[in-house]
Amino acid sequence: TELMGDEQLPQQQLPVPDAFCCPITKDIFQDPVSTCDGHTYERSAIEVWLRRHRTSPMTGAPLRSRELTPNFGLRSAIQAFLEARPEVASEPIADADLEYAIQVREEEMEFKVSEQDQAIRRLQAHIEALQLQIRHLGSEPVPAPRGVAPPAAPDTATDPEASTATSAQEASSSPPAGSPAERAAQAAEARAKAAAAREGGGGSAVAASMGSGAAAAQPCPEP
Repeated sequence: TELMGDEQLPQQQLPVPDAFCCPITKDIFQDPVSTCDGHTYERSAIEVWLRRHRTSPMTGAPLRSRELTPNFGLRSAIQAFLEARPEVASEPIADADLEYAIQVREEEMEFKVSEQDQAIRRLQAHIEALQLQIRHLGSEPVPAPRGVAPPAAPDTATDPEASTATSAQEASSSPPAGSPAERAAQAAEARAKAAAAREGGGGSAVAASMGSGAAAAQPCPEP
């Protein structure tokens, strides 16, 4: 491992790589074996785990098989490392220590799964909020979320703008006043006025002469 320039740590000070340690026991491998998902464990530790679980101690995902494959390449690398640092070699783990290590790993996996469930619920809630926003932008009716009361109608007594808008809406939606007969008479009167306006002055002269004739035909009062 390079530090500065060509300086290197003495072999006696080389740190133990994390890949040389079992994720369950935390000790250096003595008999590393791999599960079907590619993760490697100490044989004695993973055998106890698989007797209790059908899931991976690393990911929590179900394992398709309980078959274990020896990791010869990792074992050779560890043996070469221990030749330079024999003082870090691990002793075979005692049964009590192995049981404690398994219990600790189970608690860690329960906590990890709980965190994943919470993250999934937060993501689902975020997706639902985005869907509501998209529907609102598309002018679709947006139902109130579960457990949330719909918004109250505006108070027209304290909101002049809301009162004006409400009055305008009511006026536009209300039918015109009057019975059908009255509306028909009004329409006929409007058509008569329009015809008289088109005739112009001729119509006025005729009306005047008719008025004078009517005046002449009236009897004179007796003395």
